[in-house]
Amino acid sequence: MYDRFPFLQVDSLGQILDLRNKDTCPCLKNVSKWSSAEIKDLSMKAFEQQMKELEEAEGSEVKLMRSLKAEYRAVSSAFLQHFLAYICYIISGSSVAYTIPC
Repeated sequence: MYDRFPFLQVDSLGQILDLRNKDTCPCLKNVSKWSSAEIKDLSMKAFEQQMKELEEAEGSEVKLMRSLKAEYRAVSSAFLQHFLAYICYIISGSSVAYTIPC
């Protein structure tokens, strides 16, 4: 039933059990510790994998593919803008701390 999610099992009562390590699984507690760059990187990889699997299953012209591509471009563009701002910060030698916002 959950072949693509080997960490999920169903108990005798029909309850779905998540068997992932609670210290490393992508829950709010753990994700809140990740840097913006890590979250953006994982988001980009997720978009790329979703688009790849969708294209294999349904082709590249489905409506969802257009939505995914638009969101991918938006995330990519926002990341590029923040990355360039960070480079300018490094070059300027400013002592003001800079973080890449989500």
